[in-house]
Amino acid sequence: MKKILILGAGFLQSFMIKKAKDMGYYTLAIDKNPNSAGFKYADEYEIVDILDEHACLQYAHSKKLMEL
Repeated sequence: MKKILILGAGFLQSFMIKKAKDMGYYTLAIDKNPNSAGFKYADEYEIVDILDEHACLQYAHSKKLMEL
């Protein structure tokens, strides 16, 4: 199954998460807000500040979405 990492999981990103799931993707979402609306639609989520490039890359690497 293909995976997609969605940066941000707010109200507007919720639609993107749902669409990706409809398209058959395994969805991972990150956002610094622990109450982000999109978290309830994602297959997995983590609280990560998307402005912190290093933290985002580490998360992607930990989920085997990329190699460093």
